[in-house]
Amino acid sequence: MTVYSPTNVALIEELERFYDDLRTAIHHVPAHNFLIILGDFNARLGPEDAPFTYHTNTNRNGEHLAALLTEHELLAANTLFRKRMGKRWTFQDRATSMRRQLDYILVRRKWKSILNAESYSTFDSVGSDHRVVAARLRLSLRVPKSARGPGPTGKPSREALNSRPTTQRRGCAARTRVEEARRSFEREGTAESQEELNGAKQQLFSTYDRIKGEELMEKVKKVETVHGERRYKESWKVINEMSGRKRSRRDSWQAAAQRRG
Repeated sequence: MTVYSPTNVALIEELERFYDDLRTAIHHVPAHNFLIILGDFNARLGPEDAPFTYHTNTNRNGEHLAALLTEHELLAANTLFRKRMGKRWTFQDRATSMRRQLDYILVRRKWKSILNAESYSTFDSVGSDHRVVAARLRLSLRVPKSARGPGPTGKPSREALNSRPTTQRRGCAARTRVEEARRSFEREGTAESQEELNGAKQQLFSTYDRIKGEELMEKVKKVETVHGERRYKESWKVINEMSGRKRSRRDSWQAAAQRRG
């Protein structure tokens, strides 16, 4: 997926529309599928939102990007490695020669087996004021199972959870509070406004954590239901999904038998 975000001085309505569209696109990619988002996000991330950044603080666009990363369990791959500063920036203003880190490669946390990610030191190959940002990664893919129609007790997906009106309202309210607190901090620059911004961020993160917890509880209830109905195979399937086990017990027995043989 490739994207281009409005700049940091664009109307807030335009920026919010961009992130709403991006969230919708992400929701349409199944959680077990590999997802990579390449884009000029026109956003600066600071060390409070990513491990190794070029900038020392997060700007308005960066707040929206950081919220997206948290909400969808994404990582900005080119901020995961301790590179020297000359390897971190991705854009150089032709008028002022100012350098910035605006371009990012986003991947899901479960696919974080990235070997390297960095900016190339030349513009010649693309003829742009942006550098090429590339990532090297190793994938371990499984053969997909035959497609099955969704049953009445199908597991609740993150897409379905986030599509519920109450969940959407809670997430939207938390993001709005962060945006309002950020504007207040930019106007006032006081310790109180900084504290309010930090509190808004924590509330946003807590909201996402509660949503994840609700999803987990729905899975637990499903295990109890199918187990009570003696649908043990389905019960174990849900348990394996919750625990992250990638192979069934039968697969483990077969592997052990092959080793003994």
